Amino acid sequence: MRKFSSPVVSVMAAGVIASLLAACSSAGASNTAATSSTKAQQTGTAQSSGASASATSDASSAGAAASGAATDLSGVTLTLGQQGSSLQAEVEASGVLNGAPYKVNWATFSGPTGVIGAFDAKGIDLGLLGDTSLILKQANSATPWTAATVPYKNVAVFGSIVASQYPVFVTLASKSSGVTSASQLRGKRWAYVPGGNTNLTYLLSLKAAGLTPADIKPVILQDFTSLGTALANNQIDAASLPRANALGALAAGATVIYTGAQVGVPGVNTWAAPVAVLADPRKAAAIGDLLTRFVAFYAWYSKNPDAVAAALVKSVKQTPTVAAYNASAGQSRFFPIDDALFKIEQPVAEALAAGGLTKSSVDVTLEYDDRYNALISAAEQKLGIPNTDVVLQK
Repeated sequence: MRKFSSPVVSVMAAGVIASLLAACSSAGASNTAATSSTKAQQTGTAQSSGASASATSDASSAGAAASGAATDLSGVTLTLGQQGSSLQAEVEASGVLNGAPYKVNWATFSGPTGVIGAFDAKGIDLGLLGDTSLILKQANSATPWTAATVPYKNVAVFGSIVASQYPVFVTLASKSSGVTSASQLRGKRWAYVPGGNTNLTYLLSLKAAGLTPADIKPVILQDFTSLGTALANNQIDAASLPRANALGALAAGATVIYTGAQVGVPGVNTWAAPVAVLADPRKAAAIGDLLTRFVAFYAWYSKNPDAVAAALVKSVKQTPTVAAYNASAGQSRFFPIDDALFKIEQPVAEALAAGGLTKSSVDVTLEYDDRYNALISAAEQKLGIPNTDVVLQK
């Protein structure tokens, strides 16, 4: 079994990390520049260093073993929706897409609303979301979702394996606000980005502080960069946001009021796809292969923080300090879609409804498809990554 130590992912045995790191070579990685379209060809460009080549080899091995090579994927294109461009830079630096028998395009959005909008416009096949995104979409739908009408599904769940050292989400107060504790937040300008986990962090932080939106001055911004900048520049008094976007504010003297873990935010992410895409056998098979390659990517990421940071500096123009933080804080792995996950996510839906952010609570199981659980598990086993020491718990 696996374990979410709610509200954050917890790795229960040190052996998990050691085995995960051993999956990839310790040699330096190549820093392939990000491009708007990555053609992962079977005759792909040779890698310039050991770590990236190792990740490529691991990905090819895992994909061949886990996803089944019977489906002809030549001519298939998967368009991936990301929030910000960091993921593309990291994935391309790892080389895990080299040798894939399909083409991968990237589309970049500022937040979850853009990703879901692209689903509706048939512009992307797979999108990166927070675990709350489809809860919010379902709960606020004009037409109730059913098993027959659900438009998109989360097909994979992943989360931090270092959340105890690097909190995923935080609520901060700016230095100029004078706020140093939750009791002082009443009447303050409090900002968040709607439609995802910062929305949930905001809501649960309000609840923890004994406040409602009527007790403060809510401020809605559209992307995390703007949120972090506004907080660092003392343009708002408080904000709920990813800690990775709060480094400037913390350096400017902001105070951590709550971490996401303290208020009950699971803090996991998902890969989601439109049901119509999943109904296409070739695209569904390509997604399965892609997810097994992401198993190798997460293993490479944990082993190569310097290469990750270099990619973020070169392709995303992050400062070395921010890139180094993100390279350390971004270590992740997949977790299964199962009843243990639902026991954590259903209370999230209820909390969103209780806080007035949705019209009513919903059945979260409608939003998930577990068809890739076995593929991901097989890929982990192929790379020597144990999945018996990590279990899900409430």
